[in-house]
Amino acid sequence: MLVEIDQESLAFYSRNFNISWPWPRSLYARAIAFLASGEARAVGLDMIFSEASPFGGEDEQLAAAMEKAGNVFMPLFFSAASGAPADARGFDLPTGLGPVRPPPRHGVVLPVPQVRAALRGGGNGTENPDRDGVFRRLHHFFGYQGRVYPSFSLAMALFVDPKLALEQIPFAADGGLNLKFYDKSSFRRYRISQLIQSQVRREEGNAPVIPASDFKNKIVLIGPTASGLLDNRPSPGNAAGSGFELHATALHNFLAADFIRVWPPWLQWLLVFLAIAALNFALFRIQSIDWQVAAAVAAILLALAGNLFLFHLCIDQDLLPLVLGLLLTTAHDVYHRYQSERRKKKFIQNAFKNYLSDSLLAEIMKNPQGLNLGGEKKLVTIFFSDLAGFTTLSEKLPPEEVVHILNTYLERMTTVIMESGGFVNKFEGDAIMAFWGRRWPAKTRRPWPCAPPCSAWRSCWS
Repeated sequence: MLVEIDQESLAFYSRNFNISWPWPRSLYARAIAFLASGEARAVGLDMIFSEASPFGGEDEQLAAAMEKAGNVFMPLFFSAASGAPADARGFDLPTGLGPVRPPPRHGVVLPVPQVRAALRGGGNGTENPDRDGVFRRLHHFFGYQGRVYPSFSLAMALFVDPKLALEQIPFAADGGLNLKFYDKSSFRRYRISQLIQSQVRREEGNAPVIPASDFKNKIVLIGPTASGLLDNRPSPGNAAGSGFELHATALHNFLAADFIRVWPPWLQWLLVFLAIAALNFALFRIQSIDWQVAAAVAAILLALAGNLFLFHLCIDQDLLPLVLGLLLTTAHDVYHRYQSERRKKKFIQNAFKNYLSDSLLAEIMKNPQGLNLGGEKKLVTIFFSDLAGFTTLSEKLPPEEVVHILNTYLERMTTVIMESGGFVNKFEGDAIMAFWGRRWPAKTRRPWPCAPPCSAWRSCWS
């Protein structure tokens, strides 16, 4: 169960009793006393009272309520920075944690001595988020002055279940463990003002606001959720979550043996490598770029489906390297093929642009396989032309005029042939050899596609 120090509770005591934040510690004492009357199994107060209360007798009242309950836990704040030496003995764990190597801590902040002496236990309550500011895991072991200390949630779990088998929990080498989150409604919630006022009414001999039996044999965590108390700890499922909700989640994971298992890095990278190799093998055998893209999309969707399936099995597989590797593999293959096709078409264009019509060159560019050795069997129309009497005419005229006549004739004939979709095979003096295939451009299509246009014949014999 979760008991929230929420905005409504802050407003209630500010409005009705002129009590501002921070509250007197006797208010927490009343909440703990009410939980003790309901026979709560364990109580976790996610607050740190590291300095004496400015109100006389407040620390003693809180310590008395804790000692009477006998099951109250509070966090300790271990830090990597060096601080004044503090004696945290009594909260440590036995050694022998197997492969776990707790990260060292050089400083610790503890509750004031009166409160600390009344605690049943405690553990580290500080944690750093991932690089994106979201909390997805907690560390549960820390080294300090040669001893090993648990996290706040693990300390409570070991109290509730002394037979908790730590060796069966999939801790990482640094003592970290991914949280398996639950729906926000999974935990029953109360406002702390309900508990405090229920205890006040009990002391006055009146019926409480809520029945104490609601908390019988329950594990209760008390923590701030009001935005002004600056305890926001965003999680994947709740951007407005609080720190004690993370501890509650970890505690439930421990007691229900409900964990997210993380594969070792070498196994994750092996899976990424195999997926990339399989996609690259498939893309190498696909000729069409469209089908390549389709295969890549199918591979990425399959990776997403596999990741969801693993998550359903409580296995955490890092999705980003896998998807990024598949995308880069596809992009590299598509780019390589694009450049290869571009070089091939550029070569064909440079080799044939001076000899083929634009339409025929476009056809070859569209289907370069037509240039393969061995040729292609096709019905074509072949055209031969020759100027009658050209030899006699050339003997009578000066060479310059003969060249001018011949160039004018060949230029006009070539233009007519190529405009009609023909291909000039060769020139031999005044003779021209050309041919037409069966497929004609639409603008020059004739009823008899195997014959050249009439204009070509007229130009030839005029």
